[in-house]
Amino acid sequence: MPSSRFGNKEVVGVDVTFCIAKRQMIGALRAGPARTAYESAGAANLDQHCSCTWQRSGKVDRRRPLGDEGEDNRVAGGRSERERLFRATFIVTARELNEQLRAALDDQAGLDDAEQIVRHHRYAPFDARTVDICLRIARQVEVKDDGNLSDEKKEISAEFSANARARHALKFAVGVLRRASSDQVPLDSHVLTHILALARPCTKSTVAWIVKRRIESIQRYPVDAIGYRGLVIHFVSCKRPDMLFELFDEMVRVQPATLDVDTFARFLNGFLKFKLYDTAWHVWSIMREPPFSRQVVVDSAILSSGAWICARGQGKAEGVLWITSQYKALGLEPPSRELSLLTAAFVHDGWMAEALRTMEWTVHLNYVLHQREIIQFVDRCVRHHAWAELLQLADPLSKTNIIEHLSCARRVLTDWDLGEEFSENSKLPEALLGYSTEDTREGPLRTWRLGSAIHTQSVGIKVSGNLVGDGALLNPRAAAAWPVPPVDARMDPRMLSLHPRSRTHDTNSSSTDDLGPANERFTVLPGDMELTNSMDATRALNDKLQRALFKRTPLSDVERILNAASGVPLSNWTLDFLLRLARYERDSDPRRRLAFAVRMVQVARCDGAELNSYALLQMLPLARTCQKVNVVLSLRNLIERQGHTLSERAYNGLISHYGACHRPDLMFQVFRQRLDMYRGADADAMRSVMYGLLRNKKAKTALEVWKIMRSPPHSESIQVDAGLLECGAYICAHGEAEEARWIGAKYREMEITPPSKPLHVLVSAFVNSGNYKEAREYMRWIMQLGCTLHERRLYQYIPDCQRRGKPEELLPLSDVLVEAKNLVSSRVEQVLVVQAFLRALSRAAWLQLVDKHLVADCAQRVQNRWNISSGRMA
Repeated sequence: MPSSRFGNKEVVGVDVTFCIAKRQMIGALRAGPARTAYESAGAANLDQHCSCTWQRSGKVDRRRPLGDEGEDNRVAGGRSERERLFRATFIVTARELNEQLRAALDDQAGLDDAEQIVRHHRYAPFDARTVDICLRIARQVEVKDDGNLSDEKKEISAEFSANARARHALKFAVGVLRRASSDQVPLDSHVLTHILALARPCTKSTVAWIVKRRIESIQRYPVDAIGYRGLVIHFVSCKRPDMLFELFDEMVRVQPATLDVDTFARFLNGFLKFKLYDTAWHVWSIMREPPFSRQVVVDSAILSSGAWICARGQGKAEGVLWITSQYKALGLEPPSRELSLLTAAFVHDGWMAEALRTMEWTVHLNYVLHQREIIQFVDRCVRHHAWAELLQLADPLSKTNIIEHLSCARRVLTDWDLGEEFSENSKLPEALLGYSTEDTREGPLRTWRLGSAIHTQSVGIKVSGNLVGDGALLNPRAAAAWPVPPVDARMDPRMLSLHPRSRTHDTNSSSTDDLGPANERFTVLPGDMELTNSMDATRALNDKLQRALFKRTPLSDVERILNAASGVPLSNWTLDFLLRLARYERDSDPRRRLAFAVRMVQVARCDGAELNSYALLQMLPLARTCQKVNVVLSLRNLIERQGHTLSERAYNGLISHYGACHRPDLMFQVFRQRLDMYRGADADAMRSVMYGLLRNKKAKTALEVWKIMRSPPHSESIQVDAGLLECGAYICAHGEAEEARWIGAKYREMEITPPSKPLHVLVSAFVNSGNYKEAREYMRWIMQLGCTLHERRLYQYIPDCQRRGKPEELLPLSDVLVEAKNLVSSRVEQVLVVQAFLRALSRAAWLQLVDKHLVADCAQRVQNRWNISSGRMA
């Protein structure tokens, strides 16, 4: 008969068999103080009462796992002989249970054998080792093939038997966790890993979510990075984008340090799999912003995901530039498909020069150019008359192979607008004609067909618009399938909530209702914490509001939910759900939504809920539609009064809000506070401040912000992009020639093709500062890009020369007018501009300020270039 040692005494006569152990426990209960409790419990509750009576003893340390003999040595002096005997029985039976389960695991026994062992030791308490062995057995059985079936039966019932085994294993694992929960076994992320592997074949997402919440309620802190990564994979495989989004929301707010490059890549691939392109783009944008930009080590996988995201829609050329720069900085060779996606993204946004560079990069890596890339590029150039970029296409075409080259060449040649800009012997038709006959037996015949197509089937496509500004010109069907977010919306409304938060995650909250189909639910037994009725009511209210948020419930129904839960205290989670519901309501009056949000903030404040930057960001869109400033000021004061420091994203939101509400004084004040708090600002904050000041006619203040950005230490930390350069062009339009030179140099240094409007603004800056030579250079730059030189710049240039007493600067302007291909907006304006120019020249000659022979020569050349008769000039 085995014995067990506790303290300095030896307990003899304890039989480890099931019947004797049960008889000893019942005898100990009836003989001790627990007899009354036993008699009241009844025979039906005997098993549960026997397994939990030892826990209710005040001398047992519940913080240590079961089976720890050191604990019994420490407290043996305070226990009676009956209590030590009672404790010995449990520990011996737990050891025997673990030994038998371990033997079953080593022998690869079936799941039925494991269930029989667990039922046989139903009085033995579980510990962490028991749970681990049971889950390993369940996973082993789940992947084990049944060799008793014949080949024909396997082909017929393979899928059914696999699903049945998976569900059986998951049911066994859930039962083990229930029993472990009643025994207060500490669970960790390893348990979650086992459950995810068992729940994935059954596509049970709610089970995994509830187990995660249970683990967090026991540990008092969220799961680790491995657990989060497993949940991401699980929700993607279960096709639950809503739960995937909630998981990303929680990770950004609660555990931002767990978001590494692999986790970001899995999130991006998951959203791309569900065709949530806008959400994927905003996750990508968050990854590129602090603090994640400092902790994420970029690799080829994340760059590949970014290429797929940037190719879905317009307005993502900046992201494509970042991807190409990262490829070159890391010394990686992008695959052919990624280069095709980057080229398509550049073409969508009208960045034709960058698209050409990407094609040349493709050729340099010995990849094959696809027909789709060539046709997209040519269509875009033809629609916008970008002949300079189109002619440069001959270089990559002459160095590589094109898939379906003959149909591509025919399509390109028949879609051109063959006018004065193009002739039959230009480089690009020669390259296409020569290439289309290469390695073909019918070369001369196909050359003749392509040549005849040039003369007989050429179609001119006239589309008005700007090369950069037009949308959905290239592929209307694809543009309709890829929704493009509005310019003023930097994030999807659901993604605006994603930012690091400084509050504690409510790990005790677990939602078990309506988070999935009814067959995915199971009940989690209560833990050792005795929650109050108010906390349970708040948790139930949060679950209802979370379901309402998923279903986009109107505010009227939300108010009915709140009325039914009157008297329930609001937590910070409750306030989050309510503010989101108010934001997503689009059918109600904006003032009604704002009033609802303000009322909820007041109630939550009275209930002691925490107010932080997250609540402020949720309130800003509601207040902006009503142009309310005092509401935001009051909420910010409440947040700071609670000792919370506003985040960088909150400061950026305040800057945008005050700018939209025409309060430049408050906007500049918040900008100064942000600089003092975080010792700097990013490019988005700078651009938002400067545009807000310009819209409110505070050009001098905007120039001050621009100079702050240009001065150390901000100039070293801020990454200049095309948007920031365009904003700077508007700031220096009143005559800041030095800043205008710096902007133009940056455009050339970064090899960015500037839009037409910023270049016209830079011309104004040079004219207003009296730098006429540089103004003419920028006019020529505009014409080289194939853009139209606007009449406003000429009307500004001509009288400014007269006002400053420099009529000699009018003579070089004639060269610009003669070289221009697209001058001013209409034929009538052409006549008026030429008349104003000749009138200024004649006045200068009459006053003998310039040589009359030079004036006559300039006037004659301009008149002949634009075919204006002398009668009209008179």
